[in-house]
Amino acid sequence: MVYGPGKSWQLWHHLLGSKGDVWMAELDYECVQSSKRKGLFKEPDKILLGDQSNPSDVQNWIRQSGGHFDVIIDDGGHRNEQISTSFNILFEHGLSAGGLYFIEDLHVGRRSVRNESHGSFAMVDRLTAWIDQMLLPHILSDSDSFSGAKTEHSDHREDLLGKSVWSAEELVWKKAQRALHPLPSRIQWIFCQTEACVIKKTLD
Repeated sequence: MVYGPGKSWQLWHHLLGSKGDVWMAELDYECVQSSKRKGLFKEPDKILLGDQSNPSDVQNWIRQSGGHFDVIIDDGGHRNEQISTSFNILFEHGLSAGGLYFIEDLHVGRRSVRNESHGSFAMVDRLTAWIDQMLLPHILSDSDSFSGAKTEHSDHREDLLGKSVWSAEELVWKKAQRALHPLPSRIQWIFCQTEACVIKKTLD
């Protein structure tokens, strides 16, 4: 970035003051070193270097920092692979119980230049599948079917709105997404707004 690394990091330092223990992960080593020489970082030892799409780098961030973060904000490369790799490791092993995990600029993952999967995967699809499983656990359970035979769950599905919520094709697709993206057990809730979501980790 033309404005250099860590602008949001500096903002959090300003907002939290001495109460905050703020770390930053950055990819561009030369940019960080240049900024350090200019004295732009108040706590240069709290800058973690590496690639958020590389599991070894992300695991090393936890080792270096000690983990146990109350809040993690992913406002990094915005590629689906980067977001997914970072979340898979940091949410489980780097975030404290009851912590919050923010993911910024999710809309970017739909752009071809940022979608290295060529459309086969986007983080927003994973989040959508998780939300479906949280809101509609009985409808998407393995015991439910859309074969035409009445079941306890299919009756409930029709009772929700007085009519069938999904077609057979839609239900098959949603169940396929559930199989691809099973809901992590430590997610308590997910809140989304325009272009971003925050995920709450359970206390136990």
